[in-house]
Amino acid sequence: MRINDAILGIITVATSIFIIVVARTFPALPGVPYGPGVFPTIIAGCMMLGGVILIFNGIRQLPEIGWLKLDPWAKALRSYITLGIIFTALLFYILFSDKLGFIITCVLILFPLLLWTRGSERILSSSIISVSFSLIIYLVFVKFMRVPLPSGLLLGIF
Repeated sequence: MRINDAILGIITVATSIFIIVVARTFPALPGVPYGPGVFPTIIAGCMMLGGVILIFNGIRQLPEIGWLKLDPWAKALRSYITLGIIFTALLFYILFSDKLGFIITCVLILFPLLLWTRGSERILSSSIISVSFSLIIYLVFVKFMRVPLPSGLLLGIF
């Protein structure tokens, strides 16, 4: 699928404006000559510049590319089903991660995704991958980066 750069540029500029507006609301820190919104504003300014460049490139390429060109894979039903499964997985994580915990929720998300993308004949390796990656991700984030992920049903075990 090919989306014209002008569309992506408009989205980038709009996102940059939103980031700048939100960054200006960050409270000032006492005794610091610059506030916590300085770096997000600088990054958003660079994003905005890139977005403007994308808009100009997209407008220049409009006659030959058009606004949107779908490849054959983007027209396939399987692609839409995969997209639906991903959104369902995200919704499942939002709704159940606090109750079940990160590890169990991650396994329950990864396993069906792996089965769908790799095929049901690889059920053993998909189960091993989903369990091991869930544990590795949990340990890296919780133990090394000190990110508090929900323990859920495994409270006290990990």
